[in-house]
Amino acid sequence: MPETLSPSKMDRFTSCPLSFRYTYIDKIPEPTTQAQLKGTLTHRVLELLYAEDAVLRTQETAADILKSVLAQEDDSLREIAVDEENLLAMTVEIERLVRSYFAIEDPSAISCRATELDISAEVSGFRLRGIIDRLDVTENNELIIVDYKTGKAPGESFEKSKLNAVSVYALLCEMEFGQKPVEMRLIYLKNGISIIKLPTDQAMRAIKSKITAVATAIQKACDNDDFRARPSRLCPYCCHKNICPAFSKD
Repeated sequence: MPETLSPSKMDRFTSCPLSFRYTYIDKIPEPTTQAQLKGTLTHRVLELLYAEDAVLRTQETAADILKSVLAQEDDSLREIAVDEENLLAMTVEIERLVRSYFAIEDPSAISCRATELDISAEVSGFRLRGIIDRLDVTENNELIIVDYKTGKAPGESFEKSKLNAVSVYALLCEMEFGQKPVEMRLIYLKNGISIIKLPTDQAMRAIKSKITAVATAIQKACDNDDFRARPSRLCPYCCHKNICPAFSKD
């Protein structure tokens, strides 16, 4: 059993138990993709932007931070990119995502309590952990969870999966700080939109039940060494296909 659970681990298990085992139990290394690197660098720029005083959170400051981040990660960018043309396309896309952010929010008007907040708590006997992109505070000292997304806004079925993750963060905040956040916000930089949901008491009870059910299923799979492949339309994007029994009889 992994020492901690997280929204990404639970999502991986429910999508495909065998992929969960390969990644989190066998710990088979997974290559970093262009999409993952773009997301990491964009998150880093926004994290550093909110480390500045509110009055300095401008597009000019963000552009300077981005140049610094890209320079520091030049080797990683070149390792991931196939050629110089692809490298240029990646950097241009990261620049566009950062610019897009300013069309969605005015960072100078936001009271930010923390960025990249590592938070954890015991839930039904399991250690649950999450990293919140940004935790804001309203004038009334109420909490708002903000989660940046650098991919396209998903359809309704996949949106529910994304909301499950921030609902976990809301539950962790309630347990850690003794107050339930008043708002959960998913910011899709690629689409330039913000999706806002309210964490109701009913939703918090539902997500806690889901956490318990998934964690119990993971524990049972570990005890019985029973992790089965679950083929789906996500399979073409999986890096474990060459060792997955669903794709090979060897």
